[in-house]
Amino acid sequence: MPLAEIGAIGNREAILCLQAVGVTIFPSRTRHEARKALRSMVKMGFAIILVTETMAELIKDEIEEYQASSLPAIVIIPDNTGSRGMGIQYIEDAVIKAVGANIFSESEE
Repeated sequence: MPLAEIGAIGNREAILCLQAVGVTIFPSRTRHEARKALRSMVKMGFAIILVTETMAELIKDEIEEYQASSLPAIVIIPDNTGSRGMGIQYIEDAVIKAVGANIFSESEE
């Protein structure tokens, strides 16, 4: 059984280390490059696509197009400048959509 293909989109400095563990990288600096990389990865059948928060902000609309489908799984990751909390927000939004409540909330309502 072949391994599912995993790819990453982001600035080269942030994603280069992922290449060492077998992730195919698509260095991108602009919205156009990131959009092109995302579309190419979907066409090539990547199962998991990692997108740095910086690039995810630029291609948010394109990412949302694929959120309803099971594949590819698009995961927002911090880049080399640190986390902006965008990745956890995507996870919380997906859980709320699936479960109907924010199970991560610390308040007891």
